[in-house]
Amino acid sequence: MPTWSLRPADRRRRTGRGLRAALASLLLPGAGQLVLRRWWKGAALLTVTALATAGVLWAARTHTVAELAAWALQPHVLTALVVANLVVLVLRLYATFDAYADGVRPPAEPVLPRSTWGGIGTTVALVALAVVTAAPHAAVGYYAAATQGMIDAVFVEDDREAPDPLAPADPTPPEEVHEVPRPPDDAEEEVTPPEEPDEDPPEPVEEAPPPPENPWLEAGRISVALLGSDAGPGRGGDRIDSLLVATVAPDTGEAAIFSIDRYLADFPLPERLIDVYAEHCPFGEGWVYLNALYRCGHERAPEEFAALYPHAEDPAAAAVIDVLGALLGIAVPHYAMVDMTGFVAVVDALGGVEVELAEPLRVRMSPATPGSDPYTVDLPAGVQVLDGEEALAFARFRDRAGGDADRMRRQRCLVDGVVARADIGAILLGYPAIAGAVEEHVTTSIPLARLPDLIEVLTRINHDRLVTVGFGPPDYRGWDHVPDVEAIQARVRQVLTDPEAALEEGATVEAGGAVCR
Repeated sequence: MPTWSLRPADRRRRTGRGLRAALASLLLPGAGQLVLRRWWKGAALLTVTALATAGVLWAARTHTVAELAAWALQPHVLTALVVANLVVLVLRLYATFDAYADGVRPPAEPVLPRSTWGGIGTTVALVALAVVTAAPHAAVGYYAAATQGMIDAVFVEDDREAPDPLAPADPTPPEEVHEVPRPPDDAEEEVTPPEEPDEDPPEPVEEAPPPPENPWLEAGRISVALLGSDAGPGRGGDRIDSLLVATVAPDTGEAAIFSIDRYLADFPLPERLIDVYAEHCPFGEGWVYLNALYRCGHERAPEEFAALYPHAEDPAAAAVIDVLGALLGIAVPHYAMVDMTGFVAVVDALGGVEVELAEPLRVRMSPATPGSDPYTVDLPAGVQVLDGEEALAFARFRDRAGGDADRMRRQRCLVDGVVARADIGAILLGYPAIAGAVEEHVTTSIPLARLPDLIEVLTRINHDRLVTVGFGPPDYRGWDHVPDVEAIQARVRQVLTDPEAALEEGATVEAGGAVCR
């Protein structure tokens, strides 16, 4: 029968041995068991750890961060990652506390219970081990949950064959299929002699090529409208405060951003919109302008717009991008829209955005977030890192000299600045806030199934060759606010077909950060 040891040194030695073994297995599951000469258990845990680590290292070496992010953003992958994260957490907790238990268990005789303070100290140490073990897994779970919430709230749940949101309401019906009548079961079967084969048998029909892994990379251009809504605290409705179209050539990485004057009147309308727009929209002060089209679709003719765009989550936004496509002469199938509160939150989460001011900026702004007060932005000339509210003032400020033309230049500058700021480090640090802001304040028509493909396209953008163009007065619309559609479309064609010449121009077409100055 074993006897109890009365020596405190035995108790301390065995407790310390268990804690050291637990710490070793916390850092490398199985290491503590090997230290305690639990060979089979330690080898099994180390083997599992080695295989998992090898898989992670292989993925990191063979794929870029952007590729891994695109892969991880798929809903089924997110679910699998959550499950794998829980399995690894259980494995690590088992390895840690099993090593502690083996370390304090005496080989021949147990020890007396510890003193009160000794027991408290041991408990604190064990809790600390559990917290340190679980903390990274809790962070992974939190990031996964935030990502899943953002994806579910923002992106359209369509499959890869989802209908185009701009598809007509009444598509051409498919050809009728005539069923050949079958003879009754008791009818005599008539034997028909086989036909003589033709002298020249028909050539075999080639099989259709398999669909590309990323259909967007096969397209000539990927174009998405970036819409800024002026929705905010105390505002009566949603007008589009900024209208930009970003277009990328996936094969070369050449990209362009077109900003469109929000005060265009008598703008080109797709044929399906002509009657509905004329009947409901251009009546009243300010309603004739392009920035009021979205509000018209929501407030004045929601049922009519929904009938025109039956596949769209937001028919009013679908009408806006339909008009932008007609104005620019290119297909603009999707949009992303953010309101003022969301813009401020995203910029703050990224740690601000860097711009260069040619002259001081002072402007009084209405509140951008609920519960806040009006504020004044006072910035000196030079390079500045703007926070969210300052960036919003920079984008919305309109002085008398430059008017909307300067305002559109600043908006294009901010788009480029935010994209440049959004490196992997800034995104990871600010991710919870970014995900929350996007979930609450951003809407888009981009199908969820296309999100990984879109991320892959965005990684190919060559920011040094980004061309930005503003379509506003005086070159592209007159005092009557009517756009020069022919000139606009000619400029778009020039930028898309000869970006080298567009980069060299500099008067109307700006490149990169120069637009901010």
